[in-house]
Amino acid sequence: MKLNVGQIVFLLSQNDLKIFPAQVVEEIKRKTIEGETISHTIRLPDQNLTEVSLSEVKASIFSSLGDLESKMIEDSKNKISEMIKGVEKMSEVFGSPSVAPENEEEVMKVDLGGGVQGKINLADIP
Repeated sequence: MKLNVGQIVFLLSQNDLKIFPAQVVEEIKRKTIEGETISHTIRLPDQNLTEVSLSEVKASIFSSLGDLESKMIEDSKNKISEMIKGVEKMSEVFGSPSVAPENEEEVMKVDLGGGVQGKINLADIP
């Protein structure tokens, strides 16, 4: 991602799902025998306006709030899907689900003789 000095970026903490803005205040180009590297210093929104190297921050970096929001929604949907699949797998221990009739009008009591009565769900009859 190309960053410019003065640009506001948005950080999504990898540890605790907090988001906060930061400002790019310095771009450092370093040229060595092994090649060229570019690093950035950002200013955090705390009382002291602390400046730290962007590489030291344990967060995902976004250049727009829209991109940040899309990523958070995507991650949330994936997590919810994982949870649903997990609980679906856990529920297999109970065997096939049986669905209770929605109202008593769909159930008919039948005398099976010998004092035994049964219930038939009329909605299940083709």
